[in-house]
Amino acid sequence: KLETMKKDFIRSEIDKMREKRVQVESDLPEVNKSLFMKLRADKEEETSGKKKKKKNKVKESLLEDSRFSSLFTDKNFTVDINDEAYKLINPVVSKLSKSSNSGGGR
Repeated sequence: KLETMKKDFIRSEIDKMREKRVQVESDLPEVNKSLFMKLRADKEEETSGKKKKKKNKVKESLLEDSRFSSLFTDKNFTVDINDEAYKLINPVVSKLSKSSNSGGGR
């Protein structure tokens, strides 16, 4: 009984110390971080003064539309860049990632 009380006391003290720590809050989603960052970067480029294009409006709506929110929250929608289907759909991205992994090769 004394040991359990001691463990509980120690646990409560540790929890109190954890609350005092600085916690970094990230606005990045847990799922599809790279896609989210790419869409956000494209949106920032558009707002920095470049010409508005229809594609950018579509990308912007992906970030703001609640219908697409599960794309960044549900793990079932995780984009696997190593998947064969992804490589077939996005061959340029696959080639760029291969060249960056090989160290340039020049």
